[in-house]
Amino acid sequence: MVCSSGDEAIAEVIGAIDQLATDCAAGLAAADMRSRVARIWSMLAALDPELARLTAAYERPARGRQPPADTAEPTATG
Repeated sequence: MVCSSGDEAIAEVIGAIDQLATDCAAGLAAADMRSRVARIWSMLAALDPELARLTAAYERPARGRQPPADTAEPTATG
C-alpha cells in the first residue's frame, strides 16, 4: 500500500500528539509543552493553509496593543 504525502503528514501529526500526551503525563515542563503544541499547529497549518488563515483571526494582540479596527471578533453565530 502506498501512502500519499498527505497521509504521511497526518500520521506525523497524530504521532506528535500521542507523544505529547505521553510526555505531558510524565511531567513535561510547561514551556516545552507550549513549544510542542505550537509545532503541531504549524504542522496542521502546513496541511491546510485555510486553517492557518482562520487561526490568525484568533491570535491575541501583544500586550498594550489593540487589534486593527476592521478585525471582528468571532461570535457564537459565526
